[in-house]
Amino acid sequence: MKTMRCLGAALALATTLGAQQPAPGLTVSHVGRAGPVVHYGKWAVAAVAATFTALAAREHANSTRAFNQLLDLCRANNEACDLKPDGTYLNANPEQLYQTSLHFDSRARLRLLVGQASLLFGAALFFADLRHRGNGPDNIPYHPLQVTVEPHANGARLGLRWTL
Repeated sequence: MKTMRCLGAALALATTLGAQQPAPGLTVSHVGRAGPVVHYGKWAVAAVAATFTALAAREHANSTRAFNQLLDLCRANNEACDLKPDGTYLNANPEQLYQTSLHFDSRARLRLLVGQASLLFGAALFFADLRHRGNGPDNIPYHPLQVTVEPHANGARLGLRWTL
């Protein structure tokens, strides 16, 4: 019986009240003039940045693990880590560990660069969405955040104004 009362109360709270409905003549768009690609694409690009950063961290951990195995091998038997005149290891096992470490390190570098580039692109999309957002209702007396972008001799000038 308590469950039914709680469910009924939750349904009553979930329905919108008359004051929560927009005025008949008012059109409010949560998607700006830049369109849904910018408005929703910024979140996809942010997810790509987070994913590639996490992948880079995993590849870096794999590189560190292989290099630590190489160090342990060389500390246990210093002669196993003798080098040829061209800089490669005489023994195949340390050479393989070194090449594995380099392989994972280059993969981590590439993933980190892709993550940083997508992070910059996502930040640009966030600013574009702020700059071109749709007009809200006129009855809100303040605008807490204003973003301005102006051309400048050395590039662009970005202005942020936070009004409390």
